[in-house]
Amino acid sequence: MQETSNGFRVEIPPKRRKLAVIFALGGALFTGMIGMRLLNRAIDSIQLFVMITGCFLGSAVSVFVLIGELFDKESIELDGFMLIVTEIVFGIKMTRRFDITLMKNITMGAANYWQGTTYVMSNGRIHFDYNNRMVSIGGTVDEDEAFDIMHRIRKQMMPEKIGK
Repeated sequence: MQETSNGFRVEIPPKRRKLAVIFALGGALFTGMIGMRLLNRAIDSIQLFVMITGCFLGSAVSVFVLIGELFDKESIELDGFMLIVTEIVFGIKMTRRFDITLMKNITMGAANYWQGTTYVMSNGRIHFDYNNRMVSIGGTVDEDEAFDIMHRIRKQMMPEKIGK
C-alpha cells in the first residue's frame, strides 16, 4: 500500500478470469488454424493480403487480452473523497469512481463462499451500498489488506473531514 498526499493506492493482481484466458488462447489457435487453411486457398496477392491481415489482427487481439489478464495490475486508490477502482476486463482497463460521502454500509466479506448448497462468486471482498445498489471491489485483495482499506475509507468518511 502506497501513501499519497490525499489517501492511498493499492495495486493488486487481476482476477485472472478463466473465461478471458480461454478466449485468448482459443482465439489465437482458431485464427492460426483458419489462417493456415485460407492461405493455402488464396488465389491472388490481394486476397492473400486480406487473409493475412485478418488473421494477424485476430491473433494480436487474442495475445493482447492474454497478456493483460496474466501480467497487468489492478488498483484501488483513495484520492480525497473519491475512491477510484481500476480493473481489467478482457484486456481493457475499466475505471470506476465512487464518491465516498455517498457510500453506505461498508462491509467485508469473502470473495467467494458457500451459501447453503450454492457457491457464491462475489466480485470482491469489500462491499458497500452506492446509489441504491450493492458494489463489490477488491476481488483478489487478501483479508488484512481489505481490513486496512476499509479502515482508511471509514477514517476519510468521518464527519469532521467531510466539512473541509
